[in-house]
Amino acid sequence: MIRSVPVALAALLTLTACAPSAGPTLSRPNGLALTAEGQLLVSDFQNARVVRFGTDGRSIGSHGSRGLEEGELWRVWGLSATPDGGFIVIDHLLDDVEDQTSYARVAKVFDATGQHRSSFSLTPP
Repeated sequence: MIRSVPVALAALLTLTACAPSAGPTLSRPNGLALTAEGQLLVSDFQNARVVRFGTDGRSIGSHGSRGLEEGELWRVWGLSATPDGGFIVIDHLLDDVEDQTSYARVAKVFDATGQHRSSFSLTPP
């Protein structure tokens, strides 16, 4: 996928430019994934979302919001694109909301539009 290299470079240049017109401000981006269409997905840890960049390196949207409800994100750690244009994120959720010290790892599956489709636990019982 040679055409993906310029896309990734353009997106990274956009991310590091930090200009307001360059797109959303990312806070602790910690994962990258390329879709089959050549779009770059970036997991934004601190803002609890996934940002999608087009083939020109410009932001074309973000998916997710902070929360503990179904389809919301808490602490996005991992990211992978799916063949249909969707993505899977690994989210660290609070396992015990009261003491806020124990976390559960959950994989959340989103379609190409960013709509949450399913979740499954990665934390052993």
